[in-house]
Amino acid sequence: MTNNNIEEKEPRGFIPIKPDKTETGAILSLIPLLGEKNSHPIPLSPSSSLSNFIIKYQDLAIDVAASLNIAGIFASNIDVHERGFYYDAIVYTDVMRTGGTGGEEILATRWGVGIRIVIRISNIKGNFDYNLATIGAAVEADFARATYEIQGIGLGQSGFEIVLDGLSDIASFNYQTYLDIHQKVIPKLSAYLKTNKNKFNPQPIAVIIKSSVGFNYLDIGQSVLFAMFQISKGKPLINAIESTPTDLNHVIIQQTYLKFIGDIPENDKPSEDAIKRAKQWFKKVKK
Repeated sequence: MTNNNIEEKEPRGFIPIKPDKTETGAILSLIPLLGEKNSHPIPLSPSSSLSNFIIKYQDLAIDVAASLNIAGIFASNIDVHERGFYYDAIVYTDVMRTGGTGGEEILATRWGVGIRIVIRISNIKGNFDYNLATIGAAVEADFARATYEIQGIGLGQSGFEIVLDGLSDIASFNYQTYLDIHQKVIPKLSAYLKTNKNKFNPQPIAVIIKSSVGFNYLDIGQSVLFAMFQISKGKPLINAIESTPTDLNHVIIQQTYLKFIGDIPENDKPSEDAIKRAKQWFKKVKK
């Protein structure tokens, strides 16, 4: 297999999914969003080969991680200040939809074998670029807390146990966890994949879909506009949420406040600078 583009940031478009399927083959986590009929992955041809070993990583909106049930660590109540992150070390191939194969909403399916490391980051202080090393360092410096879950994809239980090399599949994440993953898990995974090709059981691990996951694009736009209008009027987040129409999304409004005015108490009014920038933002929108 070819080893290329190691440690590559995942391009936007593919959405990670859990491989769990119904008896009819529909992807379980997509059914609430797409319906059973449209949740079937695009089939992998028996002649297809998983020729590339690659490591891909991406930060993930916490609401998307929860709505798609990416991992069990997102099952408890989520907070808008938290972040999700996933890291795939896999051999894979992408299958695009042609004709009537797969669910109509699914445009592409990524089939793969390997491991997925999912991290839930909370108690975040300050901003930093998300990757395994910086998350581990942030935890050590008390700038964040993190919990991880490692999922074996298509390896089988025995293969997964070999790859983990004693590392717990669910635990707190810190810098030592990062070192263990890079120095123990990834080398063992690479060796296992090279010598056990006949044991591969490829699974659907990511999809491109027509719809925005969990939200309609119009709903997102309206929610952002509403939040920016509230900021331009100098309203605290708590007042904005209380006056939010029922058809708008509270999470998007909270995220807009967080990204635009920073992590301040929800009862605090936006700064004069934030109000000024929000008004300037509206002028650009109107042009």
